[in-house]
Amino acid sequence: MVLFPFVDLSIYRWVRRNLLKPRIDRQILLLMLIVGMQMVRMWLAELYPGRLFTLNAHGFAVKVAIWVCPAVVVAIP
Repeated sequence: MVLFPFVDLSIYRWVRRNLLKPRIDRQILLLMLIVGMQMVRMWLAELYPGRLFTLNAHGFAVKVAIWVCPAVVVAIP
């Protein structure tokens, strides 16, 4: 058992491993949790303007990039 949360981020190996035996991977679960928390943060900033700083965008592609950015920043180290 590996104690580090983001040791193996190879998408190819993850897909190949999960195609044979589908299971919940804790690394991907943690990344999805980070993305979900960023989505909630943006939603709260829209709900209460001026109380919480967040980047805001009108295009869907830019919003997706903003959602994924914290996960990438956490996964890099």
